[in-house]
Amino acid sequence: MIKNFLDPRQNNELLVKYRGSYATVWLFEVLFTRLGLRLEKPGESEVLYVLGASCKHITGPFSWDNACVSIVLGEEPGEPDVIMDKTAGFELRCGTAGLAVGLAADLDRNLDDPNDPTNPFNQTKEEREKANEAMRKFTAQFDSSKQ
Repeated sequence: MIKNFLDPRQNNELLVKYRGSYATVWLFEVLFTRLGLRLEKPGESEVLYVLGASCKHITGPFSWDNACVSIVLGEEPGEPDVIMDKTAGFELRCGTAGLAVGLAADLDRNLDDPNDPTNPFNQTKEEREKANEAMRKFTAQFDSSKQ
């Protein structure tokens, strides 16, 4: 059974429970620039996915031990959410970040189907365009400062 944590204020509370887990980049969807990290703890039947949609920048390894992942939500409209593990040197800047937890087989199947309404990556075209436009505006300030 999939349990989605939609309240962003709970993100880091749940991530604390997965500290020390094995992290790996598990899902990547090119068309809508979505990425999912999979956090697994030995002996646990459930896994935690840290999900980013409208991703613009990634730095760091594809997998690592002793994960200490956190999410920093953008404070201003258009400011990206950041999924990071400072110790591992991992950082993902995205329009939206969130979590999904459940049995690995259920989550893998669910996240692969863009038409599944319970898929936490599922966004309307308007939501994707709004997130992409906000990210373009945010990143434009950095592009113009290089000139």
